[in-house]
Amino acid sequence: MRKRFHWIFVFTFIFLSSTLFAEDNSAVLLHARAREAFDQGDYVQAEGYLRGVVYELDAREATPALKALASADLGSVLLAQSRSAEAEVLLNRAVNLLRSDPSIDSRHLPIVLGNLGRLHVFTGRWSQAEADLKDALRLGGPVLGEHSLYVADWRSNLGMVYLAVGKKKHAARELQAALRIVEGGGVQNSALVSALVNIATLYYVKRDWRRAESALSRSLSIMEQSFPSRRLDISRTLGRLAFVCHAQKRSDEAEAFLRRALALRREAMADQGPDDAILSALLANILASKGSDAEAEEIYGQALSAQERTLGPRSADVASTLEGFATLLRRKNRQPLASEMESRAAAIRRELDFTTSARGARIWQLR
Repeated sequence: MRKRFHWIFVFTFIFLSSTLFAEDNSAVLLHARAREAFDQGDYVQAEGYLRGVVYELDAREATPALKALASADLGSVLLAQSRSAEAEVLLNRAVNLLRSDPSIDSRHLPIVLGNLGRLHVFTGRWSQAEADLKDALRLGGPVLGEHSLYVADWRSNLGMVYLAVGKKKHAARELQAALRIVEGGGVQNSALVSALVNIATLYYVKRDWRRAESALSRSLSIMEQSFPSRRLDISRTLGRLAFVCHAQKRSDEAEAFLRRALALRREAMADQGPDDAILSALLANILASKGSDAEAEEIYGQALSAQERTLGPRSADVASTLEGFATLLRRKNRQPLASEMESRAAAIRRELDFTTSARGARIWQLR
């Protein structure tokens, strides 16, 4: 499964004095509309407005701070759409601009570094993610406060880094600290959703299904009540619940969660990306186990094509799908194609350093 972890939008403009916008009314209006669109889960519209902000500020040679924060916000919206390569360019631009002017408000750089660290978590660059998140904590903790939601978010994502590299005790420390911070605020917000999803990952890796399911169910309830328009985020949590049910051999419940998740993605008119591929692959596995071979074969084909396109032809997820597909084909006496798929899967596995902990972290990274 891939997470997207529930994204906390930068919108660091909120820290700037309104006097900085005295001559940038059009940029302010576009930014406000982008924030509204983002809050409604319309990332495409938010992107359009923010591109307008970036264009306006670049055309008028605005201050480095304004350019940096506009770039960071646009990068965040792109990352919310799983467009990590484009997002990375913008977030790096923001970091360089912020570092170029020491007079800029010291709260901005750690926030952008935290989002860059999150991007590196998404893309599996654990050492870079750890460095960025630790820098964000070092720089941001003293100026934002150790109990701020940003600090909670950074610690939560640092916990995910530790989990991915097998440092479970370090992961538990950071994830539990993050959850304490957001629960201490007494508000059911996106920061709490993110912390719950991430700590559920720890429980999943530990095979503590009860606590994983409890955290995810709580996260789902908050999203459905407070963020009903964020269909993609809700679909991701439904997908995670499906994985928990599947791990406990509760196939009917897992299938129901998957069908709901994929239906929400269709309603949101989301592009066929990694999330769809991973959810579809699990649904195909479940259908094959129930003997629904025709539907399973169709979905395996769709999932494999999407995974190869979005994750690369030699990813571990592709190997898993090839193995499941091959098992189905052997049952249908299509031995040559099954053998070909098994050989491809084995070659991929030999190339990869594929630990249980790394998979446990990655399968939860629905984006």
